[in-house]
Amino acid sequence: MFPVVPAETAVIKGTQKVENLPKWDNVMQLQKCVKRLHNLEELESGVIDEILKDSILAKKCTNKVIEFGFSLIVFQPAVVTSDRLESFVNLWKPYWTSDCRVICSRNIMLLCQGKQTESSWTILSQLINLMIKKELLSAEQLERECVEFLRQDWPIEVAKKVSQLLYSSLEALGRKADTEIIDWIQWYCSGNDDEQL
Repeated sequence: MFPVVPAETAVIKGTQKVENLPKWDNVMQLQKCVKRLHNLEELESGVIDEILKDSILAKKCTNKVIEFGFSLIVFQPAVVTSDRLESFVNLWKPYWTSDCRVICSRNIMLLCQGKQTESSWTILSQLINLMIKKELLSAEQLERECVEFLRQDWPIEVAKKVSQLLYSSLEALGRKADTEIIDWIQWYCSGNDDEQL
């Protein structure tokens, strides 16, 4: 028979204590919230704010918390205030890596499914600018994401939205960064060359 170890002293993965793990209920709540958003169900403000306060959840379920934030921008943009954007960026900052993406095929396709696409694109632009300001997103990372975006065929309407997004991002980056490629991609996506992507 195995000895019973009290939960507060139980060790998982070597030295990690249980209190350093997110509560199972919170993980399930996060998963359900993402699913509800994709099913076009509205979330209550209290539920959103509860997730935004859970730094342990963000640390252990980083990708899911990022997906939650992006899904909120797409499916319920009216609740994404500047304070909540700031909270998302602050929550993501310690765990954001070069593997995390903002402008990627999945996110762009998700944006196209939203019912309030104009609002969603505007909020995404604000998010990217805030991420640049808080140094989560560099010119080099944005450039890599844009080059990836160009590797696929996109309708001209989507390309123009990305062009507007990049125009705003270029202003946030300022001229201190090397942005020649982003400049060119912004111009190309604008449709000024009269060619379909």
